[in-house]
Amino acid sequence: MRTTLRILSIILILSLLAACAPAPTAAPIPTTTPTPPPTATPQPTAVVYRVSEPAEAFTPAQEALNTAESTIQQKTAIERWLNYWVHLVPPPFDPQSTQLTWKYLYDDPNNPTNVFLMLEAGGQYNGRLFTIPIGADGKFVDFPPEVSGQDIQPGFGPLELSAGGEGMWLSVNENGIPVRRDGTGTIVQTLNMETRQWEVVDSRWETPDASLVEQINSAMPVMWTYNRETKTFVEVPTNGFSFSIFERTTLFIKDENGNEIGYARRFLKSVLDSENTEYFSLTDKSTNSLIPIKLYAQMGDFNPSTDGFNTSQCMFAFSENMATFPGPFNQNLIDRTNKYALDIAQISDGEEMMQAALIRTVAMIKGVSEDQIKLDLKNGTPVVVSIGGQDWEVNKGVDFIWNNSYLPSFEVIDGRFVSYDGVGSRTASCPSFSVGRGLFGMFGKVFGREIAYAYLAGMYPVLSLATGRTPEVTAIRDK
Repeated sequence: MRTTLRILSIILILSLLAACAPAPTAAPIPTTTPTPPPTATPQPTAVVYRVSEPAEAFTPAQEALNTAESTIQQKTAIERWLNYWVHLVPPPFDPQSTQLTWKYLYDDPNNPTNVFLMLEAGGQYNGRLFTIPIGADGKFVDFPPEVSGQDIQPGFGPLELSAGGEGMWLSVNENGIPVRRDGTGTIVQTLNMETRQWEVVDSRWETPDASLVEQINSAMPVMWTYNRETKTFVEVPTNGFSFSIFERTTLFIKDENGNEIGYARRFLKSVLDSENTEYFSLTDKSTNSLIPIKLYAQMGDFNPSTDGFNTSQCMFAFSENMATFPGPFNQNLIDRTNKYALDIAQISDGEEMMQAALIRTVAMIKGVSEDQIKLDLKNGTPVVVSIGGQDWEVNKGVDFIWNNSYLPSFEVIDGRFVSYDGVGSRTASCPSFSVGRGLFGMFGKVFGREIAYAYLAGMYPVLSLATGRTPEVTAIRDK
């Protein structure tokens, strides 16, 4: 029995131990959590200006200009600037709210030969017109600077142009410069490219169109000038001449760089080959004098004869290096040189000689010292000589003109003295003492013989019975 109890006790203990043992656990089922795809980084939308073509219809002539290479170049330059402006904060035009449209401005909408391209801005700008900036050189800037920071650099913003007053409209001239025209198509204001300001156009002036320019080039004679390097008179190349007409009858001629070539008087647009039209070439001009001095010579064929005297087709320029001309001379001329111009006779440069003679003569007329005249000229103080009701402003200078007149003469034009110095000669030569004969005659007629002799002594000092000084060199044109 004890044995049985002992067995039952062991079985009971084993049962209790089994009950206390932890129950076996099932192995976990592996699970996979989906990895979300990487979120794309938002890319900023490229901000650009878009310019639309206008809805208006164009004539064939206008369309041809709109698609011309020069217009495409204008458009490309504006687009470069738009790409610069759009990176600034804030940009000049809001790309989201401002509608930009190309605006074509013609010199003559009915018969256009030139076009100027602009931007017409809508939205808050309400149709105002803009173009690219103008640089310090007075030209439109085709290339913008590198973008630096967010602000527009001074002078690099859009340039706004308007039509101005009532009845005026924005246009362009033959040189591609913006202008304002009135209801008749006449240019009344021009944009000064250096000051960027509008300037009123003098109605007395007219700029020939391209067709008239071509006709004038064909009709005008060969123009000449003096070449200081070669010391010779040479023909002026005809390429690039520009013209302007003053009060319908005076034609002014410039080269492609805007330098004066000469002018024509008694000019007629309707009769370009009129025998009354006279062309004059600027053969030389002063460069260092206080009194501006210009030397002109008549161009074209002329050889008028009066009582056996012919006016040769001469040209003049300033002399250098103590230029002289031969006599014989009389003692009176030597005495006048000694009295009025002995110091001037020692000046080697012709331009300086002419100025010295003019200043001395004007000082004698005004009753003041030569130093006072020089000081007034340097300071811009008007030095005025009254001549029979006309005022010669010495500051404006003198034009010495060799023309086909038999006798010398003079006139005062806008304050400048004009001396016509053509003189007859029995020989086909150009006298080395002819410049200033019109001025000499005026001095004698208005102010008396003493003044005239003083001037002549200064212009052409006589050193001896055989030698005189001259401020000019001369030549006869061969065509």
